[in-house]
Amino acid sequence: MAEGPTLLNNHCWVRGNRIEEERSTIRCPQCGAKIDVNDVIYHHETHLKEDKFDAYLEREKRKLGAECLRLEEEKRSIEKEKERVKEAVNRGIRDGIAKERKRLTNQLRKELQDEISAQMTSMQEELNRKSEQLKAFNEARSETERLKREEKLERTVQAKEVASQMDCELNETD
Repeated sequence: MAEGPTLLNNHCWVRGNRIEEERSTIRCPQCGAKIDVNDVIYHHETHLKEDKFDAYLEREKRKLGAECLRLEEEKRSIEKEKERVKEAVNRGIRDGIAKERKRLTNQLRKELQDEISAQMTSMQEELNRKSEQLKAFNEARSETERLKREEKLERTVQAKEVASQMDCELNETD
């Protein structure tokens, strides 16, 4: 009985005592050229894998591009937030400085008003004391003048009395 070939593995056949590699070639019906089917399948599979890999790579590039855009947008957002916070801090500092300046100005103004008020009170007291002294001086001067007038009047009266007495005495002696 004649045995047919037995498949040893995917590419090798056992025919009798010899192992033959399967010939996977075909002839082109138009030109008669031998075409290795394994090469065609290999190139076909390679192209399919490359196409899948290229598609995968393109999807990953798009994902990466989208992620980059998202990160750039997030970066811009963070920069805007940073600027907003910086401006808020600067505004807070300016407001704080303005409030402190106003507080110090008001404090200085109050201290100056208190000092001026104390000086005015002191000057008013000095003026009142000087006014009292001047009043006492004027009263003393008026009293002195009155006494001088009285003394002069008294001397005049005495002189008239003396003159009258002398006239009387002269008249009596005559």
